[in-house]
Amino acid sequence: MQGKTLQKLGKHKEALKCYEKALKIDPEYKKAKKALKELTIQKKSTINPNPRIKTSTQQE
Repeated sequence: MQGKTLQKLGKHKEALKCYEKALKIDPEYKKAKKALKELTIQKKSTINPNPRIKTSTQQE
């Protein structure tokens, strides 16, 4: 799956587009669903790996 390769290379926007395209073709494609979920989790942890620590972009 091309999206997985892009994700490993850190090209998250491109990977997201691949997963979304795959799901448009086959909405029940389990590998694409799983990969999209993993990407979402990975992006959240990259934004703030420790949610108890507020970053400068987060408001009180």
